[in-house]
Parts: sequence; C-alpha cells; structure tokens
Amino acid sequence: MVIKILRSSSPSNLISYLLGPGSSGDDSRAKIVTGNYLDLEGTKDELATGFAAYAGGSKLKHPCFHCIVSLPPGEALTESQAHELIQDIENTLKMEHYPYLAVQHVEKSHNHYHLAIGRHSPLHNKVLHDPFSYRILTKLAREKERQWGLKQLPDPFKKEAFVRSDQRKASIRAKVIESLTKADNYDDFVRELKLHGIDVFKQRGINYSDGAIRVKGSDPCINFSLGKVQAILKSKQEISLQTVSSALPTVIGNSVYEPEGGKGESEATNCLGVLEGLLSGAGQDINQIATAASSGRRSDEEDEEYWKKKKRKQKRLY
Repeated sequence: MVIKILRSSSPSNLISYLLGPGSSGDDSRAKIVTGNYLDLEGTKDELATGFAAYAGGSKLKHPCFHCIVSLPPGEALTESQAHELIQDIENTLKMEHYPYLAVQHVEKSHNHYHLAIGRHSPLHNKVLHDPFSYRILTKLAREKERQWGLKQLPDPFKKEAFVRSDQRKASIRAKVIESLTKADNYDDFVRELKLHGIDVFKQRGINYSDGAIRVKGSDPCINFSLGKVQAILKSKQEISLQTVSSALPTVIGNSVYEPEGGKGESEATNCLGVLEGLLSGAGQDINQIATAASSGRRSDEEDEEYWKKKKRKQKRLY
C-alpha cells in the first residue's frame, strides 16, 4: 500500500477530477466512500460547489490537499476497511475539523482511493499543515499492511530500501561490464546496454537507469564514469589495432601483399589496403580507430597556441 499527499490550487477542479469520468470516459468509475461537509447523496455538481465554497474561501495559494491511497494489483479493501483507513488518515493528519471527501476509483487494474481535504477550517479559522506527512502516512501504510495481511512493501526509511537499491546498482554494474566486454565503440556500448534494459544518459558525465533507479557512473557501486568507459573502449581499439598490425607480416608473407619494384608509395598503399581489409573483417573501421586514438589530444600547433594564451593570461594577472 502506498499513501501520498499532494497540494492542489483548485478545489473545484480536484472534485471534478475525483467525481468525473476521467480518461476512461466511465461515469461510474467514482464511488463516494465518505465525507463530512455536505449531504453525500447530492449530485456531483453540488458536491463540487460545496467543497469549493468550504475549501476555496481562504486566500491560500494551495487551499486543499489531494491524498492518494494505492493498493497493489489483485488486492482490495472491504467497505469497513476503507472506512477504517480513512478514519485513521483523518486522525493521523488531525483533519477532523476540516472539510474532506473520500472517493474510490475502480476503473484501473488496481484499487485506489482519493481524498480531497480542505486546508482551511471555516469554524475554527485555522489552516491545516502537513509536516512530515509522507513519513507519517508511510508508517500508517506499513501498520495496515501487517494488520490486514496485505503485501508488505519495503520501508523507504529503513535499511531494506537501501539494500534493494544496492542490489539494483550491482545488477547495473554487471550489465555495464558485460556490455564493455562486447562493445568496440561507444555506440555499440549504448546499444548493448539497451538490449539489457539499461538506458544511458550522457549529460555532465554518464548516468545509467534500469527504469526504477537512475545512478551516476561515478557512483562507488557502479565505478564506470564516462571517462573510464571511453578509456576502456579506446584501449580495446588500440589493442585490436596492434593485433592486426602484428598479423600483417604473416598476411604479407602469404602473398596477399606483393610489392612491385620496391616502390615505397605502392608498398604503403598495399599495406593500407591489407590493414583496412583485416579491420573490416574484424568489424572495425580504420577511420574510427584513428579518430578514437587521437581524440582528446592537441596537435603541435594547438599545443603551442594553448601555452601562448596561458602565458598572456598570467601576465595580465600580475
């Protein structure tokens, strides 16, 4: 069971959503459970107008709360349990003097309840606040799960939530290592991770997401930052190039390369052709390898210009 609370700026729009047909277009999806500000037998328009009059009479920016109770698929509360849960939420938030309406939605695969709660009490002229509401309502949800034998969710404030997160990180790390083993370049790396259900986000470094959590590559549990990934892929490409170069004399000795007249230019052309052929056979492109090998390095001209600019900047500072 998950209980969360949100702030709403429009009481009438909130009630219209709770009592309306929604995206499914089913007018019977909303079932009123309980409330405390009007005759609940009235029409939906009367309920919406009444709640807006009670909750919208103040000058608060967010005059009402929207509390949502979600149950796992296949589980449901009886009518008495629903009333008991809403009563417990009322006591937990201390909202007995504030107008509220509880509605059950039945159009989805899982049962869920909505509570519209006015934050201003016309009788006592007080405002309802929600300090630590998420923590308090989470504790209430765990208690009700144990009481009614519902599926137990891990408490986000206890150790098991962190254990679950670390398990996901360990799974992501294993998939990153496997993808690095198979990939020859960054695009292949991203493609391999996608096949494993991991999305890669390249912004101020690299992030990995399995749909449930999103973690930085520099996280100690992952330890595969963008720089480290690029360095590994670059090393793999250089090793592959060295392997091909060492195999080149053998290939040339097997009459694949036959220089004519010892001309240096033709020899270089033939060697390059043999090398490109071997690389294409290994599924690599020589231009990609050359680009990867030179990425991040300045040319001699760029290096000289860089140091000139740095010296000029130091002179201006002093």
